[in-house]
Amino acid sequence: QDFPGLMHDFYGYGSAPQAPKGPFSLAVEAQRIEMNERMTLVGHSYGAANALHLAVTRPDKVKALCLYEPVAFWLLPKDSPERREAESLAASMATLTPEQGAQAFVDYWSGEGSFAALPERSQQKLASQAPKVMKDFEALIGSDIDPTGLTMPLLLMVGRHSPASSKAVAWELARRLPHCLKVEVDAGHMGPIQAPDKVFPVMAEFLKSYG
Repeated sequence: QDFPGLMHDFYGYGSAPQAPKGPFSLAVEAQRIEMNERMTLVGHSYGAANALHLAVTRPDKVKALCLYEPVAFWLLPKDSPERREAESLAASMATLTPEQGAQAFVDYWSGEGSFAALPERSQQKLASQAPKVMKDFEALIGSDIDPTGLTMPLLLMVGRHSPASSKAVAWELARRLPHCLKVEVDAGHMGPIQAPDKVFPVMAEFLKSYG
C-alpha cells in the first residue's frame, strides 16, 4: 500500500485475452503494454523477463528495475547445461497433456510433488494455461535483446534454493550489468509467493529510493 502501482496481466493470464496464433515473442507481448510516463518496473520470473525487455526497447520509459529471477534464458550460452535444462522442460511440455505439462512445470519450479499438493481447482487452472506457458518458453528462448549498457538502477534478487537455470540467468545478468544491486535470499524461485517476508522488505527498501 506504500507503493501504488499498476498490475499487468500478460496474454493468457488473469483478465487478459488469449495470445494470438502464430510465432510468439516478447515483442508481441509488449504490444499490449502502455507506458505513458517513466515507471519503475517490478517483476518476477516471466514478468521480470518482460520488464527487462521493456528496459532495453523503451529505456526512456523505465526509471528503475526491481526484478526477482528474470527467466531470460536467451542470455545463457546455447550449449550451457542451464539453458539446455530450460529447453528440455519446454520440449517435454510439448509432448505431454496439459495436465501433465502443468505438473512438470510446477514441480520444476517448486519441487517434486508441489503440483499434486495443490487443490484440484488450482491444478485445472494451471493445466488450462499450459499452452500459453509453452508460448512463453518460445519467447524466452527465442529473444536476442542484449541488456548490456542499461544504466537505470536495478535490484536483482535470486533465491538460494532456485533451479540452476534461473540462478544462472541472474548471475549472467549481473555480469553484464555490474552496477546492479544483487541480493540472494533464503528462498526458491517462487520466493515472492512462498516467502514474501524474505523478498518484499528488500524490494520495499529499493523502491523507497527508486520507486
